[in-house]
Amino acid sequence: MIYTEENANLSVKFLADKQFLVAILAAFVVWLLFYLFGGGLSAKNEFDPNLCYFSLSYH
Repeated sequence: MIYTEENANLSVKFLADKQFLVAILAAFVVWLLFYLFGGGLSAKNEFDPNLCYFSLSYH
């Protein structure tokens, strides 16, 4: 790829977008962990077998 100013701007923009996505993903994962473990295994989690199985198998 020929290095031009336009390509440099594109790659910087792409990196910024990627950092933004990673930040959102990290925040969601942290929220999910707090929801599953911080809130305790409350009754509402038992209605969703996938969530319940994930939290039980995670220990």
